[in-house]
Amino acid sequence: MSVEARIEAEHHHVALRVRDLEAMVAFYTEVVGLRPRKSAGDPARPTVVWFSGLQLIRAEGEELSGRGAFDHLAIGVSNIVPLFASLQAHGVAIEEGGIRDMSLGGKPLRAVFFRDPEGNRVELVDYSQPG
Repeated sequence: MSVEARIEAEHHHVALRVRDLEAMVAFYTEVVGLRPRKSAGDPARPTVVWFSGLQLIRAEGEELSGRGAFDHLAIGVSNIVPLFASLQAHGVAIEEGGIRDMSLGGKPLRAVFFRDPEGNRVELVDYSQPG
């Protein structure tokens, strides 16, 4: 007999092991516009940094291959146009040319896909500004 999970929220978080924690925190803060919520370890050189929906774990020197297949991290936003402009201003390559007008379950949305500095695929999803 299987048990169905009682979902409290659509998404909790994704944890990424990263080689350069400081660069990744700067990218997600300065380019994507997320704000760190807390960190663990030495405040001058944390081992983990949490954002809403995202956890970055210092893994410099670790072999990261063979730990599973990761496709992308989706982050819900309500301001995709200025975030898209920030990505462009920082020279981030955007997949398929820009913001896509889409729908999921009949609900219109706008999305943009790109890669962070360590090559992780990221999607920004905005239900508030359908095309």
